[in-house]
This record gives sequence, C-alpha cells and structure tokens, in this order.
Amino acid sequence: MITASAAGAASLIISYMALKALNSFNIGIGNSIVKSLFGNEIIYVRFSFTVAVICTLLSIITVWAAAFIPVRKALKIEPSAAMRAS
Repeated sequence: MITASAAGAASLIISYMALKALNSFNIGIGNSIVKSLFGNEIIYVRFSFTVAVICTLLSIITVWAAAFIPVRKALKIEPSAAMRAS
C-alpha cells in the first residue's frame, strides 16, 4: 500500500513536469476545424487535480486488490497441503 501511494505521488509529479514541458513547445495546429473547437491555434494542456486524485485512488485500489485477493486465497490452504501439491 505504501509502494502504491509512493508510485501515485511520483506519477503526479512526473506528469505535472511533462505537462509543463509539453506546454513550453507551443504546439500549433493549422486545421480550421480544430481551431474553431479549441478557439486557438496553440493547444495548452492543463493539470486537473481532481483527475489526478481519482487516478491515484484507482491505482491504490488496483494494487491493493491485486495483492490482497491472492493472499486471502493462499491463507485458506493448509501449508502441508501446499507442500504436497508441489
């Protein structure tokens, strides 16, 4: 759980830095349809704190489920039975 939280925090920092780097390139689009949709020729990507929190929580839940469910199944098996099966 601690590893998942640390990975979530690290991914937030890395994604924020990547967005800052991406916005520094001032990527322009010459398509008139895209320009009318976005209102500008240059696209800027912004950081959404709400989306970041939701993604971090989903990653923690996924890691928890991936670790906890197999452990629960393994705890139901007797150690001697597991040794005999292998």
